[in-house]
Amino acid sequence: MSQLKEFSPKTHDEGHLRVGVPVEAARFFEDAKISLGKLVRPVMNEIIPSLDRLSGKWHPLGFMVYHLGVDKHGQSLRLHIWPEGGRPTSERGPHIHNHAWDLASFVLAGTYSDSIQRVANSNFTEDDGSEVLRPFKLRYKTDGLDTFDTDGTQCTVERVEERIRVEGETHEIPHGVFHIPTIPTDQLTATLVLDSLSYGYDTTVMIVGEKRPFQVQRRPITPEEARRATEQLL
Repeated sequence: MSQLKEFSPKTHDEGHLRVGVPVEAARFFEDAKISLGKLVRPVMNEIIPSLDRLSGKWHPLGFMVYHLGVDKHGQSLRLHIWPEGGRPTSERGPHIHNHAWDLASFVLAGTYSDSIQRVANSNFTEDDGSEVLRPFKLRYKTDGLDTFDTDGTQCTVERVEERIRVEGETHEIPHGVFHIPTIPTDQLTATLVLDSLSYGYDTTVMIVGEKRPFQVQRRPITPEEARRATEQLL
């Protein structure tokens, strides 16, 4: 039986709906590394060739997201693909963000890179010519609609670490840590991601210039886009 059978595709897995008591982070990352390793072959053999028959959406940061299901522990399995070229991205930015859950990721193809950031409150204002960065609370809806809300707090960010992981390696993002992927648009990368249960707070996204709440509808991935990704990966 395929390891993928452990994940129910009928279970909606947006983070805020998977609240519970997460496994201690160190144990989660240790177990996730083993689980992801066992899932690589079935994903490459069963999922990648059939992307054009699966439902997926574009993330505002310009990568494909396919939800592959939730296991009996409430842990969510996702496939992320940064195709070579043709990535639609949000006009808003920079989308430095954290997660309300621990995240473990296995690099299926290419090279994954990201930047870990430190966020601090700021007294900058538009009046002094600065680009004001504000934290927005992100809430996910079941139809791919993301809602963003802010209390007007102003922040600065500082780069802490640049990370690079190559094909066959794993990386970890503990809950609450701010980061942003930095994968070049001319580079193919794919990762298999396992999320822990949510710790019960909202994901935070850093946005420049926006002052008011807004919404973003994630665009579905077309069959043509999916087939192109499959061709690049196989």
